[in-house]
Formats: sequence, C-alpha cells, structure tokens
Amino acid sequence: MVNQIIINSIYTDVTESFSNSPFLHETAIGMFTKLKNYEQNGEISLLAYSFVQLNNLEHRIEHSTIAKLGSANVLAWSAYYVYDSIVDDSKMQDMLGFANICMRKSLILFKEVAEHLKVDTNLIERYFYSVDEAFMLEPYNAVADWNLDYCAQRSIGHLLGPTILSEKIAKTKDEQERLLKPYFDYIILKQLLDDIRDFNEDLESGRSSYILERCKATNKEYNNDTLRHTFLVNETSHIIKEVNTKVESIQQYTESAVFNKITQSLINSSRAVCDTLRDRRKEYIRLISSSKNTA
Repeated sequence: MVNQIIINSIYTDVTESFSNSPFLHETAIGMFTKLKNYEQNGEISLLAYSFVQLNNLEHRIEHSTIAKLGSANVLAWSAYYVYDSIVDDSKMQDMLGFANICMRKSLILFKEVAEHLKVDTNLIERYFYSVDEAFMLEPYNAVADWNLDYCAQRSIGHLLGPTILSEKIAKTKDEQERLLKPYFDYIILKQLLDDIRDFNEDLESGRSSYILERCKATNKEYNNDTLRHTFLVNETSHIIKEVNTKVESIQQYTESAVFNKITQSLINSSRAVCDTLRDRRKEYIRLISSSKNTA
C-alpha cells in the first residue's frame, strides 16, 4: 500500500509539471496513465527507492530526493519509449516533441538531485550520452561489439537513480560496482528476454541484437534461414544459460521487498520465455528430422 502511494505521488508530480500548457497537460495525462498501467511493480518509479531499501539508506536519503529520482526516471522512460517506437517502426513520430520535453525535464531533475547530494553532474551527462550513442549506432548496424555490457548500455539510463545514490555512499569503485550489480543484472536480463521475444521481428526488419550478432559471428555467409537455424539449434542452450545466470544472481538480493517485487515479474517471465524457446527448438528440430526422413 505504501509503495502504491509513492507511485501515485510520483505520477501526479510528473503529470502536473506539464500543467502550464493545456495541450501538453492532456498529452501528459495520456502518456503517464499508459505508463503507470504498464508499471505493475514499481520497476520505473521505484527503482531508486529499491536501492535505498536494499542498502538501508532510509535514514540518510530524504523522501523528497527518492521521489525526485522516481519522477526523473518516469520522464526519461517516457522519452525513450517514444524514441524506441520511432526507431523500431516509425510510430509515435507526432510525440517526438513531447518526448524531448520529457528528456529535458528528466535531465534537470537528475542534476538537481546530484547537486543536492554533492555528486559530480558529469556522471549524468555520461549516462545520457551512452544511451544516445546506442540509439545512434544501432540503426546503422555500427555497434563494434555486441556483448552483455552493451546490452546494459542500451538501458543504462534507467539506472541513473541508483547510480547517483551509489556515488554518494560508495567509498571505492569496487564497492560501487558491488552495489549496482543487481541492477545491471536486472537490465541485462530484461534486454535478453526482449531479444528472445523479438528475434523473428528483428531478423525480418534487419535490426541488430545481441543474439542476432552471436548467430552472425558463427557463419561466414548467412541469410535469414541460416540465422534462424543457428539461433534455434546452436545458440538456444547458451542464451538460456545466460538468462538463468542472471536470474540466480538477482535472487540473491532478498533484503529489499521493493526490489524483490520489481524483479519477480521479470523472473517469472524469464521462465515462460525460456520454456517457449525450448519448445520452439524442439519443434524446429522435429521438422528438420521429418523433412530429412521424407527426402
């Protein structure tokens, strides 16, 4: 119940930040209502709060700071949702201006929190640049190395709240990496599941992904059929193992009820996605065997 009150407060704040313009306010109501309905467990608005809870920081970080980080993440997520839709299928082009306003508001809020906590604001610029670079490179298939670290880079902006807080409390870089590890595992797992679900769509559209690039790396010459075969026959076991490794890592962090709730739906989804992938592989191999026997 407390979590829902915080979520409601954050969405009210971001919506009302557009109240100076009736048109923008109406657009904001539509966008943030949709996002709030999508957000089942606080995976957007409560990510920073989960970090505070996971590391027992309630006595050190003010509620207003947590709320401001939640608002900043909601705004950034809204902007990238629009950008993603435009890059993927040219939808929502009419929302580009609204997305840009959301991004500017998000940047301002993140910087306000960083300054309040005496954290270097250059960190925020680096994070925003990292995500923007990914959006620039992918449409041109210009990514130099599609690895799991790059999977994290594509979504790293969503970790800016926990990262700012980790900068405040960590005494060394090693400690900061340890504090942020569950969050990096979370966004990598999220990206892996998206890549599995979108494999055929990415393949047909010519878009790149971590999984597709793994398939290409094992074939000197390839077409869509070759890549689909490589994915289902050769790569499935490896991808499922990577998913399970991230799930096991995330499940170690039991100190935060908020973090557990945020990650539980993703963990449940990972089981369903992997089961479906195993079934697809099994059916594909059956069809190949049947075809050979017929021939």
